[in-house]
Amino acid sequence: MDMIYIYIVLFIMALNGFFYLIKPHQFKTVKSDINLTHMVRACGGLYTGIVIMFLLMVLKNRVELAILCIVILMAGLISGRVVSIITDKLPDKKMIVSLIIEIIIAISGLFILL
Repeated sequence: MDMIYIYIVLFIMALNGFFYLIKPHQFKTVKSDINLTHMVRACGGLYTGIVIMFLLMVLKNRVELAILCIVILMAGLISGRVVSIITDKLPDKKMIVSLIIEIIIAISGLFILL
């Protein structure tokens, strides 16, 4: 179960990273601002690096550490999105779906660890 969880999360994160790197203009706000395009591509690189880091943890048989890191990462993303919702209003549906997926990933990881 642990490995299935990790591979599903890595697949989702790799897809995010790929689209952030390759198609940053899929985000409506990015089309008009080169700085936002740059930030979105940087996030794609960050996602890619994180996926590689988690794969290395799995290869080194550090599965629990990988799951803990996933939970911490998702908690950080969730808290950032919640602060944004409180201060900036509700984002579009894609961002709400991302928040829901991140919550599911974090809670699932906690259940696996406990």
